[in-house]
Amino acid sequence: DLVSAVVTGADLAARSDLFPYFGPVFRDQPILAIDKVRYIGEPVVGVVAVDTDTAQRAIDLIEVEYEELPAVFDAEAALAPGAPLVHEDPPPTGRTYADIIVRREPGTNVCNHFRLRKGDVAAGFAQADHVFEDVFTSPPVQHVPMETHACVAQVVDGRVTVWASTQTPFVLRAQLAEVFSLPQASVRVIVPTLGGGYGAKCYPSIEPIAAALALIARRPVRLHLTREEEFVTITKHGMQFRMKTGLTKDGLLVARESTGYFLAGAYGDISPRYIIYGGIQTAGPYFIPNVSSDTYAVYTNIVPAGAFRGYGINQAAWAHETQMDMLAERLGIDPYELRRRNLLRDGQTYATGDAVEEDRKSTRLNSSH
Repeated sequence: DLVSAVVTGADLAARSDLFPYFGPVFRDQPILAIDKVRYIGEPVVGVVAVDTDTAQRAIDLIEVEYEELPAVFDAEAALAPGAPLVHEDPPPTGRTYADIIVRREPGTNVCNHFRLRKGDVAAGFAQADHVFEDVFTSPPVQHVPMETHACVAQVVDGRVTVWASTQTPFVLRAQLAEVFSLPQASVRVIVPTLGGGYGAKCYPSIEPIAAALALIARRPVRLHLTREEEFVTITKHGMQFRMKTGLTKDGLLVARESTGYFLAGAYGDISPRYIIYGGIQTAGPYFIPNVSSDTYAVYTNIVPAGAFRGYGINQAAWAHETQMDMLAERLGIDPYELRRRNLLRDGQTYATGDAVEEDRKSTRLNSSH
């Protein structure tokens, strides 16, 4: 009576009333690990008990036997020829974020590849008086919201209700509807006051676990992560950018070529979409007539990465703004002046080819104060 259920991924996979995978773009993350554990910290068993202490005692009695498998922990290892694959088969997609263009490379750990082209980069470099190439990195970090992930789930008469600290209740509702093969009208998501998120709670993580356990235990289930568990649930993407930039002797940017690798971790989460914004922002707020940008989301055997404030833009900004300071020093130009010379102006085009238009109404309003 004290322990209502002990559940493994195999138990969930065997049920006809559950689809045991989720993810906002790829349905690649099992509710509980099935056949293979892809990172240290991945949930492998769920225990439903009357209180936390009882659940912990039950967990302490569980023995899991692992077979050690080859793994990849950074982009270089993951993309090397013959690297062990984090996912052997391409994962399915679903209705949420179905508009994303996916460029997977079969037989590799590339989760998605985003390409951006403007002008002729080779011709731009040929016009440059100076060409510099630098590499920038930033590590995965955890969001550390004051409130860790928390969820209460209840499944009664074919209706799912969750009280969750989520930033995107409608995405969560759609995902839970897929997991339970229900119409979205049969899933209710209630969000009380949110104790911080910063992107960590944008997409489903613990909610499918709580809801699946509530279905099996036939009673409400509460799941509230410890701080340690939070750190192995979601992080910001670790990143490496290789950035090559050409300038005239007067300090005008004429070409930029960049390649960025975003560490998606063991599961895609929002990485296939996230890299789009990192790729677009590699030119920064500057007029560069020739731009080539490739960004990759790369599967690795580390904690899954997701949204974080800035949504991929801050990693790109770290690279291009740091390089702007380096370029200014190399050319003997004041960093502020270098930026001023290259800032986008009315009528010029951004890296995507979109024209920049001055908000003249706003300018008039500002000048009238």
